[in-house]
Amino acid sequence: MMKKILGLFLYVTLALTSTGCFSQQQGGQKEPVTLQKADVTVIRQFSDVLANKEREKFVELFAPAELRIYRGFASGNLGGRGDSLIETFTARNIKQDLTIDIDGQTPLDFPWLFPGLIEQKGTGLVIYPLATGAIDLQNPPATLSRLQEALAGKMELVNGVPLLLVTDKNAQVLVEAQIIDGILVGGFAIFDESRLLAIWDVR
Repeated sequence: MMKKILGLFLYVTLALTSTGCFSQQQGGQKEPVTLQKADVTVIRQFSDVLANKEREKFVELFAPAELRIYRGFASGNLGGRGDSLIETFTARNIKQDLTIDIDGQTPLDFPWLFPGLIEQKGTGLVIYPLATGAIDLQNPPATLSRLQEALAGKMELVNGVPLLLVTDKNAQVLVEAQIIDGILVGGFAIFDESRLLAIWDVR
């Protein structure tokens, strides 16, 4: 009787493992956080306003606070692209086509940074966990280093497919980026539960 019980237990364990009921991927990695564990409402709103270039609704995502902008040239300043920029902007700096003029550089074009998000209409994002405290708005380079560690091995970065990183405090980082020659480049939008905090353009 004991052998039959042990055999039945082993069969059930193998069946659960083969059907993915244990939340482990190959290599012992945890499965991405499910959509049910993160409120993505603000991400979908962000996608909609970018797609439709609705300036007033875009401003509502961060106003009355200022929007923190970082533009960094992680791949080098080839062609005199200008210096890295860390600055805050108010609603009056946002143009009707959702761009911001930057002295001596090409305008910062928000829809251009997130074409995949717009195409997906803000849905179907794979969500991965991010350590609490990983986001430092005052120090984008250090934060990007931590993001690159969190994104290591993620298939979405092969083709720049948008994804979402979420902390247990529900701070969210929308990522549409790739790792090229060991450097993380792309667009990043940082949110709290219901508000846009920052947009980073890393090239």
